Amino acid sequence: NVFDVVKVDTKIIVVLLTDQILTRMWCAGEITSGVCNGVTAVNVETSVFKRPDEEFYDQLDQVWSPSQLATLLDLGISLQCITDSYRKLMLQPCIHFDHFAPPADHRRLVAGIVSQCRDGRLASASAKANRAGANMAKWGMKVVPLGIATGVAEAEEIRVVLWGSIHHPEVIMACRVLQALLSTRLEQEAHLCLTSGPTDLARARAAKVIVLVLTREILSDGEFAAALPTVISPEM
Repeated sequence: NVFDVVKVDTKIIVVLLTDQILTRMWCAGEITSGVCNGVTAVNVETSVFKRPDEEFYDQLDQVWSPSQLATLLDLGISLQCITDSYRKLMLQPCIHFDHFAPPADHRRLVAGIVSQCRDGRLASASAKANRAGANMAKWGMKVVPLGIATGVAEAEEIRVVLWGSIHHPEVIMACRVLQALLSTRLEQEAHLCLTSGPTDLARARAAKVIVLVLTREILSDGEFAAALPTVISPEM
């Protein structure tokens, strides 16, 4: 099972601390398997993560159903082990991740995480970030520059624009991932519109292709709904 993979075949586990990770059953099992078996953890704390308090630990037995707890126990993960692992995890250093930061900051952060994983030990995120560019070139990692449409390129230079509702951090990160994948595959920069301001709308209208990122919240986003008819044309 996946917990055995973490236990036996994993040297380092990168824990992306989001608002729901500690309450997700399989995440809890993977974290516990890693912590209990001495797997090095690299904590990446997002802006939406809330550190657990004593009330959280006291009510942890109510987070999962009896059948879920039984499944975890069958796989060797007890509620007490989860609690102890969470407490231990929270004592370790964290790399802070800002969903709303520019792509260049995200690339430096990722390079710092990669450095820690390659070194096999926790270190200062800022010190690692200072070596990010040199490390990525040394390891042969090809990086396609990413940008936000506003202020990055002239409208006539933009061929592909990603556009969606950007009021939730997870949606922004989904857009960032798609932006990176498209830029790499197309071998040219795909731009991301993070606002519906006049400049962004003008650039979106000038794009050859608009990739709409359809998420759960987007149809109820009044700003997006108002801007869409002004951007999408029958010719696109």
